[in-house]
Amino acid sequence: MPNSAVHPNIVKVLLVEDHAVVREGLVSLIGFLPECSLVGAVGSGAEALSAVRALRPDVLLLDIHLPDMSGLEVLRRLRATHDAPATLVLTSSDSDHTIRQALALGARGYFLKGSGAEALAEALQCVSLGGRYLSPGGQ
Repeated sequence: MPNSAVHPNIVKVLLVEDHAVVREGLVSLIGFLPECSLVGAVGSGAEALSAVRALRPDVLLLDIHLPDMSGLEVLRRLRATHDAPATLVLTSSDSDHTIRQALALGARGYFLKGSGAEALAEALQCVSLGGRYLSPGGQ
């Protein structure tokens, strides 16, 4: 567990990823980031919307491809609320069209799954502080 005396501004992260092995890997990875605290990990858009309301994360790490609705639809629905968390879209696609759509719907960043752990830590911190993050290669 992160020590809040060492890291007073710990970022509360909610992970939304439908592939169990990827989700489990990200849960482990986020657990090693001292500046982050994973508050939940879910596998669908409906679970994400419910968990955002219940857990109040600082950052939503949101897969773009989900079984019940797209990450873009989750963004649309969150946009209608006034307390939506900063959202970092998680995907393997670097499609300019998808990136523009996600950003237009309020995403603060776009993180490619092929990026490394240090980049993820940087991206989560960046969007939690109100900045924008685009993975290298994503415009």
